[in-house]
Amino acid sequence: MPTETPYNDTLFIEKGSGERLGPLHGTVEADRVILEAIHEIASGDVLIHRRSDQSDTRLTVTEPGFQPEIGDVPAHYAARVTRAE
Repeated sequence: MPTETPYNDTLFIEKGSGERLGPLHGTVEADRVILEAIHEIASGDVLIHRRSDQSDTRLTVTEPGFQPEIGDVPAHYAARVTRAE
């Protein structure tokens, strides 16, 4: 049985300083984003979801939800988010 989550969405991280990191791969759900743990994310950071039609949705991180590597599952974030204004 595969242990990897298919990351089908493209995301960028926008830090409070204005720095933009990415692209990263992840999965966007209603109030949660699962993404690779390549860059650190923190509460208040904005995740930018680049949709297939090239439009962007801005999501504010309310809880980073870092998950360390366990067995074959790599370290990742299961971040709680709200839609940014």
